[in-house]
Amino acid sequence: MRKKTILVTLVVMLLAMLACELPDLPWPEGTPDASALATMVESQLQTMLPPTATEPEATPDVEPTESTPPTATPTEPLCQPQPPAPLPPPMPAGLAATVPDSETVELIDFQSNILQSRDASGLVFEDREFLHVAGPISQGPFALPVLFHALENNGVLKVNVQGTTNQVEQVPMMIAMAGAAGEPFIAYSNYDSSPAGWISYLYAADLIDFPGVAPLLTRDQGDGYVYFPIAIRSVNGQAEGVWYTLSMYGIGNIIFPPYRGLYYLDLQTLLVTEYLGFDQYFGSLSPDQSWLSYRSGSGDPQSGIYLRNMMTCDEVFIAADPTSVLGAGYAVFSPDNSKVAWIEASGDIMGTIDLLVRVAATDGTIIAQSPMANLYGLAGGEELTWIKPVGWVDNDQVLYEMSLQDWSQKVVTRAEANFHNPIPMVVGSDFMGFYYP
Repeated sequence: MRKKTILVTLVVMLLAMLACELPDLPWPEGTPDASALATMVESQLQTMLPPTATEPEATPDVEPTESTPPTATPTEPLCQPQPPAPLPPPMPAGLAATVPDSETVELIDFQSNILQSRDASGLVFEDREFLHVAGPISQGPFALPVLFHALENNGVLKVNVQGTTNQVEQVPMMIAMAGAAGEPFIAYSNYDSSPAGWISYLYAADLIDFPGVAPLLTRDQGDGYVYFPIAIRSVNGQAEGVWYTLSMYGIGNIIFPPYRGLYYLDLQTLLVTEYLGFDQYFGSLSPDQSWLSYRSGSGDPQSGIYLRNMMTCDEVFIAADPTSVLGAGYAVFSPDNSKVAWIEASGDIMGTIDLLVRVAATDGTIIAQSPMANLYGLAGGEELTWIKPVGWVDNDQVLYEMSLQDWSQKVVTRAEANFHNPIPMVVGSDFMGFYYP
């Protein structure tokens, strides 16, 4: 009898405590006995928990602190739009360079050995945007296709294979071309003139597609900007897309290329995705196509370069040196994306330009920097009028192209990231791009 009295008392107390928490219970008519009350309370408490759940233990109240921020599970990728996955970083095996006054291109390894000389008759613009080594060196230097643009016959694409040069396509008014590293895929652009301005066309093709390649995109905005291909994305021997920017065409007295925006053309769907807007000045794309550099628009009070990881959208801003009042550019990433080299300019844009060469980790830490006047040792002691990084030999050595007092005289030299141990690669020639294993 004592146990039953205690149980009734406990039940009554429990009912009083839960009066504000329990929903209306389906009380039976009449006055239930103690056993019925206990059974109903236990049943109702169980229905307030999900199946298989147990009532949690009480936890002390904890004031939120900066060290324990609330977390949330993202419902979509952090970086939009998501770019294609990074490519395996291509590691160059050597370079191509022109031979002065000869319409010839040489393939040179990084020990300065000339592996092969190739005919490049008609090549006038000695710039890497007009030549592509369209195969791996593992084919053998003699069999390696070298594709280039010549001005003869109003402009043609030519290819030299095994010492024989053939025309592959009529391409008048060529703007630029870019190729997949060590592969026969290229993207190129050209233009027509009209009373309203330039009409620009963008193409992409395999060497076997020539002749008869049709444009994939046409631009007729009347604003002076034209398509400028940057790189081809190729996976397992298949071209998947084209990275391109827009470039102001036909202007002079500029130090850095007038690129606007960065875009990706999917070659399967022909859809274009924007990764930098037109108001941002594109600088460069990393070899694995996962990082980019850019400058923001003219309204940005900060001068310098931005480095963006396109996989995460994390950005690093590296402020220009206070003396660099004419901007920054020509940034090139190391194959592993751990470092970047670029130049900054000061002086008189209509007169003498002073250049500052800088190398940094992609976290923004400056590794080395030097005025051009202190880097004559990279050119064997010759006085320089121009210098820019054109790529990385590996993850530790930068390749520089320099102009001497006579602008037509070029020197291509590799040196460590801190400018130590320079090794001249080419004297008197223009850098025309890399070739790959």
